Amino acid sequence: MPKFPHITKDKEILVCSYGGVATTTLIEFVAQYKHCNDPYDADQLKHIDRPPYSRNSKLKVLYIFGDPVDATYSLFRRKYHHVQSKKLLRMHSGVDIIPKGMLLEQYAKEGIDRFKFEQHFENWTHHFHQYPVLAVRYETLWNYIPEILGFLEIPTSEVPRFPQFDPRNKLPSDSDGVRRALQKMYGALLQKLQSFPDTALIDRRKSYRDHLYRIHALVSILPDATVSRLNRLVDHGKNRSR
Repeated sequence: MPKFPHITKDKEILVCSYGGVATTTLIEFVAQYKHCNDPYDADQLKHIDRPPYSRNSKLKVLYIFGDPVDATYSLFRRKYHHVQSKKLLRMHSGVDIIPKGMLLEQYAKEGIDRFKFEQHFENWTHHFHQYPVLAVRYETLWNYIPEILGFLEIPTSEVPRFPQFDPRNKLPSDSDGVRRALQKMYGALLQKLQSFPDTALIDRRKSYRDHLYRIHALVSILPDATVSRLNRLVDHGKNRSR
């Protein structure tokens, strides 16, 4: 079982995304006012593919989502595709990490989402609700700065200090069919994003699935030796009941 990152009790805010949506810039801004996750992902939380366990009942999450096609262009342009794929596939099996040497054209032609963008979006917007999550669309994020600051409990007087919108680099023409191939690959997610609001407050809800997830998350952060002892105790209990 992969070791699952968890949020220490002192963290107030988690800023998370599947990448390519100015996450680092936003974390650096929020960190001036709140104790949040590391902008350079030293704590492995910036792109975690599902809500991690936390003992802080007051934790809040700012989840940024955006066009997966544009995000893919951004990741390949900055040569982050291998590292990002490795991060996002940490809790997945059966999907190969994108090789360092793979070109965007090859990835698009292959037609397999090796970032698992759709599952990332689903996990954060529809499952595992342990704490309030404000989901915000990257492309319209700057239209909702006061709402974002209000959610994060940062004074609205700080609006002028909010990072300025930095337009994406101009994308190349689609003469090679890359954009069309990526749109086909991410078709299901693009449809979901089209019907999803620009901002959505997802409050904590509990379900049977969430309880199972919490157990998994708790077990996954325990030391291997502790897990082994727990397994031996479970086996011993089974043997005694026979």
